[in-house]
Amino acid sequence: MSMKIKVYSDYVCPFCFLAEQPLEEAIKGKDVEVEWMPYELRPYPNEEDYRDALTTRKYKEAHKKALKHAYEEANVTAVPTFVIGDTTIAGIHSKETLEQIINDELNRQKGVILTEGMACDIDGC
Repeated sequence: MSMKIKVYSDYVCPFCFLAEQPLEEAIKGKDVEVEWMPYELRPYPNEEDYRDALTTRKYKEAHKKALKHAYEEANVTAVPTFVIGDTTIAGIHSKETLEQIINDELNRQKGVILTEGMACDIDGC
């Protein structure tokens, strides 16, 4: 089972752009899935596309749902914000810091199997 990492980002944020490379390096070879989530710092798109989207209401529901999740459910207050398993961190972090958090979360997901009590296994009891 792969671990999910959510990255809240805005295309106008230079730190979001800079934070992508250490993340890509940190996840290399690991069983993780990255989902990029919108977080608008300055919601002013291309004027023509903006007018078209307003007229057709093309993205209204998806947009409202994504932002509601970011603001209310995920409690994102800055970008970039990374939700790695149960750990949330904001800002640019080094590859090493991201790797440590990812490894800790992956290890947490594996769980611990205690074998001190009596039990049966594939070879019998």
